[in-house]
Amino acid sequence: RRAPRETMSPLTSTEIRDMYTPLPIPRRSAFKSLLDKKFEDLKHGIDEDSYLAFSGVTRSRFQDLETHRDSLGAQHVRLTYFPDIETLILKVPSEPHEKAHMAVGNAIRDQLRINMGVAFQEVMMIQSTKYYGRGETIKESDTSCKNVRLRSRVGDWPNWVIEGGMAASIQRLRGDASWWINHSRGEVQLVILVWIRPSRKTIMIETWVPERSILPPGPRTRARAAIPPVW
Repeated sequence: RRAPRETMSPLTSTEIRDMYTPLPIPRRSAFKSLLDKKFEDLKHGIDEDSYLAFSGVTRSRFQDLETHRDSLGAQHVRLTYFPDIETLILKVPSEPHEKAHMAVGNAIRDQLRINMGVAFQEVMMIQSTKYYGRGETIKESDTSCKNVRLRSRVGDWPNWVIEGGMAASIQRLRGDASWWINHSRGEVQLVILVWIRPSRKTIMIETWVPERSILPPGPRTRARAAIPPVW
């Protein structure tokens, strides 16, 4: 089921955190055990919640986890970190999750090339790259895309982002969408959410765009330029 496109209002880091029940950050060994269990439970269909959240994650503790990311088995996990409230949110991938966001990303890329004549080399698909928002927050996407003719510099925000995941509701994914749109100050022009519930055989897709001011009628001038297209 596909929901209509909607505009995204800002959410604070506290509002996003309150969508979760963060656990106190444990020692590395216990952290790895929680992560391993989440991977296994998702793999075998025991769990349909992709997320883990932790509180009390200071900047130094976050850097320690980053340093040991591979040994913790977290190299494929997507993270969101809010240093101001010392909260770390992990999205643990699973086969349904990965298939869903990759299928949507590939379909969009193909449509850009086939129907809009966008050259192959213009479409850069990006996986799990870190982006830095206001207040030193950090986020990694499932899939994002840049038009490299328009955004060629390292660190440029993507044109659009896909976030997929399994959860009790789609609200957590909407929190992801809010982060991308608002921390990029609208540079991310489209966020596509893919919510999966395998036990219900349900996939829901939503599209979110930045809020824009509606210009009153009148001739277009430089000050009244059109909203730029997503591509």
